[in-house]
Amino acid sequence: MKAKTRGMTKKDLEDVNRIENLRHPFGNDLHIIPRPYERTVKDYEEHAMDEHGFPLVVEVKGKVVGYSVIYVWRFRSRHLGSISFSIDPRHVKLAGKPLIQATIDVGKRLNLVKLFIEILDESDELRRFFEDFDFKAETRRRKAAFFGRKFVDCIGMGLVLKEVN
Repeated sequence: MKAKTRGMTKKDLEDVNRIENLRHPFGNDLHIIPRPYERTVKDYEEHAMDEHGFPLVVEVKGKVVGYSVIYVWRFRSRHLGSISFSIDPRHVKLAGKPLIQATIDVGKRLNLVKLFIEILDESDELRRFFEDFDFKAETRRRKAAFFGRKFVDCIGMGLVLKEVN
């Protein structure tokens, strides 16, 4: 069984919404702490598929099991891309690496200087996962997220795609 990545289409938005709702930043506390908002398919369409978003999906056996979006910042130089992604927990081991490698490849094709992602400091496994792709921890936002019934720090990780002066 192999994971396959491709560009996201509007037909994929229902699956993206389903995947995003499988994993929520509040973890297992969903029954105690209400979600601050519900994302909808329309939200994904507006943010992932606008002129600044470059979305991908990853499939296993023809079924969408994860997605990523590089959102190119609107600075004049358009040099920095911010990554958002989620994968069905049942397919992380199979689909995670191909999805992130394809995301990095898209960043290179876009001629970006750098990719950036923010993760919870509580997630050592996820930090190591991105370090395997040469992302480096660069920033810390203290008490920036609420997870596991407590406020936790967020770590910003960056990957320089090309050196510039």
